[in-house]
Amino acid sequence: MYQVNFSLWRVERRLTRYRFWRNAGVCQCTLWLMALLIVQGQSRAVQVDQQANLAALTQQQMVLSQLCNRE
Repeated sequence: MYQVNFSLWRVERRLTRYRFWRNAGVCQCTLWLMALLIVQGQSRAVQVDQQANLAALTQQQMVLSQLCNRE
């Protein structure tokens, strides 16, 4: 009777499954990295805006302090 060797098929199937999950993991890591970079960029923009506002308020406070000291 003729016997079929399925071991090569099993190995190939395992490799296919491994490649699928590896690629899925790489895609997920890439998406997480992109999301992290976007959030970091937005956070940096907010920080720069807050620093500019702080500088403007500090300048206004100095002007008002000088006006109050003159009187």
